[in-house]
Amino acid sequence: MDGCYCQPEAVRQARRAVAECRERVDADFMVGDLLPLVSEAQEGAERVRRIKHNLQDFAHSTGEERKPVDLNAGMESTLHIVWNELKYKAEMKREYGELPQVSCRLQQLNQVFVNLLAKTAQPI
Repeated sequence: MDGCYCQPEAVRQARRAVAECRERVDADFMVGDLLPLVSEAQEGAERVRRIKHNLQDFAHSTGEERKPVDLNAGMESTLHIVWNELKYKAEMKREYGELPQVSCRLQQLNQVFVNLLAKTAQPI
């Protein structure tokens, strides 16, 4: 043997203590709630990643040169940035069409999008 020997009574007491502990903390409920909580945490982390990426795109262009850009992607990126402000004041319906790329300074165009979206959220 490996030198570890538990008395049968000690084993019963340990099992009882574990059962009482499970009952006190409602372990079955916690385990059942764990998957939805992990899923929500993953969704939150993805939102944070997307916001970070959009902010980097939005602020990236100091002295930016004109270059071909996707206007739909620019608008979507801007919406992600301002959505928290808009969601309680406006309903958003996205109906993007197919557009060719346009040569422009995306940061300046995104600022125009922000200004337009901010105006839509203001009371008349």
